[in-house]
Amino acid sequence: SALIVTFNEEKYLKRCLKSLYFCDDIVVIDLGSKDNSIKIASKFTDNIHVVPRLLFVESIREKYYSYVKNNWLICIDPDEYLDKELVLNIEELIKNDEISTISVPWRFYYKNRILKGTLWSRRQYKEIIFNLKHIKFKSSIIRPIIISKGKREKIRSRFFLNHTWFESPAQLKEKIERYA
Repeated sequence: SALIVTFNEEKYLKRCLKSLYFCDDIVVIDLGSKDNSIKIASKFTDNIHVVPRLLFVESIREKYYSYVKNNWLICIDPDEYLDKELVLNIEELIKNDEISTISVPWRFYYKNRILKGTLWSRRQYKEIIFNLKHIKFKSSIIRPIIISKGKREKIRSRFFLNHTWFESPAQLKEKIERYA
């Protein structure tokens, strides 16, 4: 399953959803988009829920992850997409039910140029895949999951979860103000 939280993401959403072609269950939680986000999402899934805007995505995941039908859940942002080759690594790892979470290589872009990090993070991996038999989400930015059993796994690959961090100084300013 995949869980995507959207808010006015029409520019990137189609690319994100196309990269989730291997998921047989996609849940979109929309925070009241005024653009074509819902229309775009409806081409990939009927499982779309419009909900009031919450402060951060972790609280949304805690509240709505029960909407998915599978034990394995991938959570990525609408401005992210997976390299097709990375999907092969993911499909192989989720066969192992002893894994609780999977981190993938993470790459940031500014105007189609690769960044080495961002103001928030120089992390090169992002934990995006969760075995719902072994974890629970909680509404916290610092430690957003509780692991009951299983191990964390990290995919080491030359393929990435690609993140369009921002494309203009105005977009960066808006992002800083929102997260601050």
